[in-house]
Amino acid sequence: MRCLWILSALALVGKATAQDTTDEDSRIRVLKTYDSSIFSGASLEANNHTLESLLVLPDIVAFWPNTKATLIAPVKRQVAVDPSAASAHAVHWATGVDKLHEQASIPNDIVLGPGEERRAEFVFEVPEGVNQTALPAYGSRVLVKGSKGETVGVPYQGLAFDLQKQMESPFHGTYPWLRSTSTFSFELASGIQDFPMMFMKVKWGTREVRWDIYESDYEEARDWEYPPVPGRQGFIGSATSWTSAGKTSSFHPARHNASDIFSFPETDFGKLSDGSVMTPGNYTMRFAVLLPFADPQISESWKGLTAKFTVLPKAGNSKISRRWY
Repeated sequence: MRCLWILSALALVGKATAQDTTDEDSRIRVLKTYDSSIFSGASLEANNHTLESLLVLPDIVAFWPNTKATLIAPVKRQVAVDPSAASAHAVHWATGVDKLHEQASIPNDIVLGPGEERRAEFVFEVPEGVNQTALPAYGSRVLVKGSKGETVGVPYQGLAFDLQKQMESPFHGTYPWLRSTSTFSFELASGIQDFPMMFMKVKWGTREVRWDIYESDYEEARDWEYPPVPGRQGFIGSATSWTSAGKTSSFHPARHNASDIFSFPETDFGKLSDGSVMTPGNYTMRFAVLLPFADPQISESWKGLTAKFTVLPKAGNSKISRRWY
């Protein structure tokens, strides 16, 4: 299988300068090389290689797939092509590595004697013109060389995208959604079970998932506060989901099963976190996850859905829900 890779190396592969050279023995084709004070490496095309098999090559620092270039059918025995003609065949050089060369500030040479120390600052600007939705990262390492031939590599890595902005939509597809009507009796008997079931599938990790119950006239922009306090801003209490956590205050390996874990969908049996049970009436449920690195006190830091619902002795039939992204 033909794949494109970018490698970072202590020395360039064969010190190649041709845009299209071929190593028939290893089935690795050097498409382009990079050699600067910021990055030394190459763009490769490899047949029948994996990340593990490439990492055993000498002087390799790192490999990662090249998702910015497009393969076309190879031309037989096309070797040692003049660099000026390289753009006419093989690959579009959309790796983004070239841009990194001019986006760094490197300190002047520093010479230290035994026991001395100095602070050196390297400033790397974020590469521009990248596809931020692909969550691109950049990095390599800074080599510190000693007079006796020792070399120490100090790795660095950065993100070429706005982390918080790219995580504003934490859910996959149409999640979250409520598989129920909006009128519940909270019957648990077989055949007549009637309680809300919430489904969600998130793309990112989250610090907190909340399922809160408010009075029916709850408005997000007006009433949200963190943490919510029962009796304030229309907050009644947090819903509970079926789990074994409420049966014990601590985990004992000899008596408890670590595999007895919470899983989705979340199911609310009508009991609130303070132990009370919702009485018949009209309510608003707010199901939300906290965005990564966000401030929970800000309403916009949460994404999910709100739904008005009614608690009755028997099931009804109405639904008003609002999803916010």
